[in-house]
Amino acid sequence: MTRFDSLLESVGHTPLVGLPRLSPSPDVRLWA
Repeated sequence: MTRFDSLLESVGHTPLVGLPRLSPSPDVRLWA
């Protein structure tokens, strides 16, 4: 398995979408 230094490095140019309704708390941000 390849390791990356950052989330952006691991996904490349794939767009990320926020999932606020699935978040357990307003202070937590989930991305897919």
